[in-house]
This record gives sequence, structure tokens and C-alpha cells, in this order.
Amino acid sequence: MKLKLFAILFIVLVLNIFAQPRFDPKEQGKELKQLLTLNDDQTREIEIILTEMTEEMKKLRENNTGNREEMFPKMMKIREEANKKIEILLDKDQKKKFKKYLEEREIQKRKGFGPGRNK
Repeated sequence: MKLKLFAILFIVLVLNIFAQPRFDPKEQGKELKQLLTLNDDQTREIEIILTEMTEEMKKLRENNTGNREEMFPKMMKIREEANKKIEILLDKDQKKKFKKYLEEREIQKRKGFGPGRNK
């Protein structure tokens, strides 16, 4: 009995250690800062945009009546609007890198590997 309890506690501990936040605007802001060579002002503005996007999506999920097919296009629209706001802050070279980043993320999602899952 003690061995089973120990095994369960061990598994829970391991899962908590390796669990990553589903979406953290600060972490993604840091990732984009490095990837796109953003300055501090751009990074700060992008983190604000990502935080607003996260809050909008959270509200959408909370108000959802269980119909995922109805929610998905709304979430995509929120994401697209955030990406447009981000692009406005970027110079020409950063925009190219950002577009490539978004394309790679889309490929990963189609393969079943979202951000943070393939690390």
C-alpha cells in the first residue's frame, strides 16, 4: 500500500515539475525578443498584446456553452488580430522572421506539436 502511494506521489511530482504553462505572454515575449531581435519597447508592447489576447480567449472559453466548433473561429480571429497588432510594431526584417515563426508554429500544430511540447 505504501509503495502504491509513493508511486502515485512520485508521478504527480514529476508531472508538476515538467508541466509548462499553456501560454505565458511573458515567456512568449522573451522568445520573440530573442528570435526577432526586438528592443525593450517592442517586447513590452508585444507582451501587452499577448496578455490582452490571452484574457480575451480566457473569457471566450469561460462563456462558451460547450460548442468548440463555434468557438474556434472566434479564437482564430482574436489570434489574427493580435498578430496584426504585433506586425505593426516590427520592421521589415522582423516581419519576415515573424511570418516564418507563425508558419513554423502552424506546421507544428498540424503535426500535433504545439509550442512548448517539442522542447
